[in-house]
Amino acid sequence: SYYLIETDLVPLLQPFQLLIPKPILTALDVPLRVVIEDAYDRDVGPGVPAPADWRPIKDLAGMAIKLLASVPVAVDNFVEDLGLS
Repeated sequence: SYYLIETDLVPLLQPFQLLIPKPILTALDVPLRVVIEDAYDRDVGPGVPAPADWRPIKDLAGMAIKLLASVPVAVDNFVEDLGLS
């Protein structure tokens, strides 16, 4: 069985919650999710061993487009957390 636990922030950012204000962390969350999602190989089943891949970005142009698309969402999340929206 697999369980999905949804969080407001990517778990990589959660240790910084005591040091960095939440609006900044939520702004970093969106682009970081894009990078993390790109690292997953969706063609491999969940129980199948996969070799390590030292190329973190498979499609540089596609990654750049996705990161650029995440910027407006990150800015919106930042402004919303500041209470300005």
